[in-house]
Amino acid sequence: MAKKVVIVSPDERLSRELLEALRLAELESDPTVIAEYPTRGELRNFISSNEESVGAVIVDVGDPDKAFELIREVCESFPLVVPIAADITSRADSILASMRAGAAEYLSPPFNPNQLRESFRERAKKETAKKPKGRVVCFMPAQGGNGASTVALHVADAVSREIKKKVLLIDFDFHSGTVAFRLRLKPEYTFADALVRTEIIDELWPRIICSWNGLDVLASPSADEVSADRMTRLGDVFESAAHMYSCVVIDMPNALFTSCKEVLRLADVIYLVSTAEVMSLHLARRKINQLIQLNIPIEQVKLVVNRVGSKRGLDTSDIGKVVGVPVEWTISNEYAAVNEAYLKGGLVPQNSSLGKELTDFACHVMGIKAAKQPAKRWKFM
Repeated sequence: MAKKVVIVSPDERLSRELLEALRLAELESDPTVIAEYPTRGELRNFISSNEESVGAVIVDVGDPDKAFELIREVCESFPLVVPIAADITSRADSILASMRAGAAEYLSPPFNPNQLRESFRERAKKETAKKPKGRVVCFMPAQGGNGASTVALHVADAVSREIKKKVLLIDFDFHSGTVAFRLRLKPEYTFADALVRTEIIDELWPRIICSWNGLDVLASPSADEVSADRMTRLGDVFESAAHMYSCVVIDMPNALFTSCKEVLRLADVIYLVSTAEVMSLHLARRKINQLIQLNIPIEQVKLVVNRVGSKRGLDTSDIGKVVGVPVEWTISNEYAAVNEAYLKGGLVPQNSSLGKELTDFACHVMGIKAAKQPAKRWKFM
């Protein structure tokens, strides 16, 4: 790494151990140590005078108030400089607070020279390498309770499990997101944390996601955790996700909030999930009109009819006429099985009839199996 590492630490032991690890890592530039906490202005002046050569600032978080102020200064004033937190201990609350202040990494003894060297090398590679874009798929309900979250979750799991793709499921419903609850996850970080340091978001993904059976999940925050100014960075988060993952599945909220517009424009395909009930189909038609008003190409919007029964009624062509787009896929009514699975903190069994249907749909979503379902008829409830 050609750029310099700056260590800010009044702790002699921490500085000494970091210096030794960085020396053994054989970086191309010798680190600089600032042996006391500077003010934000002093640090800003120091980096400004050395901006071309400074690549990372490691801040000792032994004094959290002073340390987090400096990390925030690096984030706000020097987007190309990587802020790193370091501490003698590895307290969970310190790690979480450091990440939320904007730190890209958290280091604690024993410092591994090989790990540091690889970390900086990977960082340098990411600055120059452009990764191919993965498939971005949105699932949106015609109305709350239509099962869009259930379909999104099962499709994401099936793509990860059956198609062996690296998948990220994003719960983008800040008002009533339920993915983490359904899977009994207890995430330390949420989508709000992804918006903190979007200029280094590629490096944050391993830290801010939680994993469930090989599926990466970015949990939804509460609505009051996301400030309006940070919502302007949405595009950066989703662009990064699409370059880091083969498939990004986004569980959208029921309402089309302002924040949804940019996400929908980035999507390769939008699956509008409705039941065959009159009110759901009416609201599905309204959603289609709203998407058209947002200049979303209508060919990117696909209709999925969920909880289909066997009673005779409208066929797929009739439902397509009601909503304004043809029916792309249908999913059987197995509400009891889905509810039972969620009570256990899991998904419907893979070998069940519904599990197989959803796996087939996941293949269809990824363009792997172009299975065509026969036309069915239903009766409105």
